[in-house]
Amino acid sequence: MEKIKLLINLLSEIIACTEAEFGKIHSGQLSQWDVNQLGVVRSEISELYSFALKGKVFFKYGKGQRMLESTYLITDSLSELNKTILGGKIAELQKLYNSI
Repeated sequence: MEKIKLLINLLSEIIACTEAEFGKIHSGQLSQWDVNQLGVVRSEISELYSFALKGKVFFKYGKGQRMLESTYLITDSLSELNKTILGGKIAELQKLYNSI
């Protein structure tokens, strides 16, 4: 049960970071993230969050495939997204998912 609480808190933090990045972009500030990447993160994390609130851990592609789409964005990007606050939170989430 403790991991579910950690998961909920981390997902909530990622949602807040994603919205903050959207806000930066819409106000004309620079972001290493682009709107399309943030849309993927928002969609995936919102889905995981809705399951976590019900006490469930959701693996979209089954337990054998634990890599999150958001993690792929970080690793496939030419920008150093992993060095952003949002990227760090996603990496933390991936580590938690790997341990479940």
